[in-house]
Amino acid sequence: MIDQRNINKGIDKIFWIILILYSDPGGIQTALNVNEIGFQVNLNDILFVILSICYFFIPKKDYLNDRDFKRIRYAMLIFLFYFFVIYGYLTPVLKSAEGYSFVFAIIKMRYALYCVQICLYIYVFFQRSASTFVKYYFISSVLILTIFLQSLFTGIEVLPIKIMSRGFIDVDRNLMLNYGLMPFLIPIGISFFVFRIKTRYRYYIIIGFSLMFTAWLVSLTRRHIFGTLIYLIIAVVLNNYFVRGSLNQIFRLTIRITTIIIILLMALRMTFPEYLVAGKDTIRETIYVLKYGETTTGEIDERLKFTRPFIVELIIKNPVLGTGFDNRWKNEEGDLEGYEASDYPFLGALAMFGILGILSFLPVYIMVIKILRKDIELLRRLTLKTSGVYFLILYTGIIFFIFDLMKYMHYFSPISLSGATQFPWYAYLGLYMGARKVFRINLTNSLYPAHLNSP
Repeated sequence: MIDQRNINKGIDKIFWIILILYSDPGGIQTALNVNEIGFQVNLNDILFVILSICYFFIPKKDYLNDRDFKRIRYAMLIFLFYFFVIYGYLTPVLKSAEGYSFVFAIIKMRYALYCVQICLYIYVFFQRSASTFVKYYFISSVLILTIFLQSLFTGIEVLPIKIMSRGFIDVDRNLMLNYGLMPFLIPIGISFFVFRIKTRYRYYIIIGFSLMFTAWLVSLTRRHIFGTLIYLIIAVVLNNYFVRGSLNQIFRLTIRITTIIIILLMALRMTFPEYLVAGKDTIRETIYVLKYGETTTGEIDERLKFTRPFIVELIIKNPVLGTGFDNRWKNEEGDLEGYEASDYPFLGALAMFGILGILSFLPVYIMVIKILRKDIELLRRLTLKTSGVYFLILYTGIIFFIFDLMKYMHYFSPISLSGATQFPWYAYLGLYMGARKVFRINLTNSLYPAHLNSP
């Protein structure tokens, strides 16, 4: 007799393994030479089909009765309508875009549909098997980050590495082709430390956080190095808001985090001393840019001031509907011409989609803001014993999306960079919404020991 529970566990395992492979952590698809299959089909097309089959074969009724997620889902579907019908077809046709092909446009735009659908899949599967996801996620992330960092020691390149010049320092940047979902290790680690979440995966969290932060340092990416500090500040402020912490509690938390950072920096000094110095210079340069709006060499950072002339000119010429689909926004040749959506996400979104397109996605942001506010106010009114992966992802989702909303220069990047590069944003949203759904159900069923704090 077939055991349905074993079948369900098998489906869950397949789903999470395929999802991690879909995110292409470390550029593993390139390393295995399996990303391009041919006939405009790549591996992720096949993986999306497998994920969809997994979703099709599970019961979904009990997982979808969430009004907040339904509203986000509807808002995303409205945007998809605009994306394919207005942006992908009507606008290029009305503008008589040179060399436009609707079939080619649909092929290039399919990843936006994948992102929205997989967000739904993750939301459902996380409610079913959060521990399975966390287990495979931590193991794969630690393994891939270890393989990546060892190549800097030995020179043995197992996974592809992209080496670039940083510009203002004489140390090369070492980057993965794709980080997949691994950057989520940073806010996960911050949540674990600050909110003191009890979980059996604590060693994976500490190791994963340390490796990911080291990967950011050797990449010399200013926004990620500085972003780690911002995540920490957000979490500390929230924790104090939730528990009304005393100065003594804040002091103990500061000592704990400082000790971990010192140990990490000492290890980094022994392994990659040049990158520790370069990291300091990178942070100093970032602070200077934020303070004066230009680099130490006098160059204007147009990403912060929305002054990229080429893109601004496109916005002025196409204020309502934008340029519509234009493949130059997605390829290196377009970057050379000035279609640099990856460096200027907000400007790129406004130029590509126009005011009407921006408004079609705005309800998603509005819903995220409302959900964050509701969760923060609820957590403040409760005293909870924070343990388990649902709490871990709930708090992580909160600090991630607060920081995401603070990065004004990256507004609407989920649509201007829709595709493989923005898949993690939709994945994190699915994880966060799934975690808060389980949290609220367990709270209603009194599975969490909690009592209301005085208002």
